[in-house]
Amino acid sequence: MSPPERAELLALMDANMVAVYAADTRATPGGAVAETPGLVMCRTPYGTVATNMAIVTGRIDAPTIRAWTLAPSRCGRASTPTEGSRPSWARSASTPSTASPA
Repeated sequence: MSPPERAELLALMDANMVAVYAADTRATPGGAVAETPGLVMCRTPYGTVATNMAIVTGRIDAPTIRAWTLAPSRCGRASTPTEGSRPSWARSASTPSTASPA
């Protein structure tokens, strides 16, 4: 396989991985995906490092990534964390909300 073919195959594999994670997240009750050029973020309730992620998909600068990952309204996250350090979207359904919706 020539280097251009390898690069094209790798790019297709990367795009497929992002599409699978995004589709899985969207199929998860309460899951949300936020996308901007160069960045895809996935969030699921009670998620783990394997289900809550920021995936760099193209050229993007570090301040933009930081702004997107810290913005309260990305992926449905409420503006004020509750239950200690847990994000408000990670509360159980029976936990009363003290945060206003984003």
